[in-house]
Parts: sequence; structure tokens; C-alpha cells
Amino acid sequence: MRRVHTSLCYISAVISTAVMLMLKENMLLTTIMIAALSIFLMAMHRQKTYLIFAFVMFLIGASVEIAAVRSNTWMYPIEDIFGIPLWIPFLWINGAFGVLALRQSIARYFSERS
Repeated sequence: MRRVHTSLCYISAVISTAVMLMLKENMLLTTIMIAALSIFLMAMHRQKTYLIFAFVMFLIGASVEIAAVRSNTWMYPIEDIFGIPLWIPFLWINGAFGVLALRQSIARYFSERS
């Protein structure tokens, strides 16, 4: 199950990044990000821990991006809500799952070597 989890995290992060770089259509990008996240969460059998983690990362990601835009640190050419594109919080969620998978892979690698 761990290998499946790790693979799904990596796939979700790669798809999200590739889609983000290729598409300029905001609503289509948001839909694809939500679909990738939904597939991952359904594959994880809707475990409460992952749902809470996703919600927290949504809030943190949106808050950081909104604060950066409000302080004129950067701006986005397409602003949907509070100065950020709608897909940004979902990118934070997918990225966080990718980092989580990387951490688990590194921990597994070092535990197998000892």
C-alpha cells in the first residue's frame, strides 16, 4: 500500500505541474487539478487523515498566496478570487502530497539500509 501511495503522490504532483505549465485556461486547469486530487483521495479510500491534510494545505496555500499578492510581492495575470487564480490552492495540496511521498520514500530508503 505504501508504494501505491507514493506512486499516486508522485503522479498527482507531476500531472499538476505539467498541466499548470501547459494550460492558460483557468477553469479547465482548476477542473483538472481537482480531478487529479479526487482520484488520489479516492485511491486512498478517503482516509480522514488525508482529507484533513488536504483541507489544511488548501487554507495555508490560499492564505500565503493571498498575502503575497496583497503585499505586492507578486501578481498573477489572471485573478479569480482575492487576486489569485482559482487553481493555486489545489496546486499547494498536490505539491504537499508530493512532498509527503518524498519524505516517506526517503525514510523507507534509510530504514532498509540499516
